[in-house]
Amino acid sequence: MWIGNGDFESYGYLNDSAHIKGRMENLDPATCYQVVSRGEPNGPDQFHIIPVDAEGRQLGPAAIKTYGQAVYMYWEHGRSSPDYDISNRFIG
Repeated sequence: MWIGNGDFESYGYLNDSAHIKGRMENLDPATCYQVVSRGEPNGPDQFHIIPVDAEGRQLGPAAIKTYGQAVYMYWEHGRSSPDYDISNRFIG
């Protein structure tokens, strides 16, 4: 479900402060991850999903590197999914 401030933005993953947490393949459900654009624009590894702590410090390498359409699908599904939360802030 969307727990960020304001209206749900399906392109929210383009923001610097996009976060995701919950039951997703290849992610620890107890960890909050930040979604950042680090790779080649429109490339297969443009977006990195990186574990972070409550202060926003990155805790290690990217758990997932993927393309924009995949992240967009996470966002669209996350809008109403009970499986994971998406926010523009850290999810504790």
